Amino acid sequence: MKKPIKKCLNPECGDAIITYKSAKKNYCNDYCRNRAGYIKRAEENKGFLLIDKQLKENKKILKNFIDRDVYEIPTSTLTLLGFKSETLLNGQYYSIKDKNVYLFKIDNIYFESNTERKSIIIHKIK
Repeated sequence: MKKPIKKCLNPECGDAIITYKSAKKNYCNDYCRNRAGYIKRAEENKGFLLIDKQLKENKKILKNFIDRDVYEIPTSTLTLLGFKSETLLNGQYYSIKDKNVYLFKIDNIYFESNTERKSIIIHKIK
């Protein structure tokens, strides 16, 4: 009896699988099996990956200002540069000069959102 021709389940491949030892074979090779798993996981974690990407972009924008010794930036300027405040994780209270300040953190960059002055203030914390 002749075995039926199967199709590789990798969405980027779809090649015919002609010779196989087991009926469980669904991919033409290990690369296709791994790639299909990667595509599935990337789709499942799409929201997390988008947030992570935006946080990295926010960090890059803030780092450019820190490199220029600018520690207070108008929120309108940050918005024009692509800074997305809606992706910020919950902040935390820190004691700065005997005053509790609600700060956000991206890696080693601490900053606050000052609504009165409509700006972001970056703090140097070690």
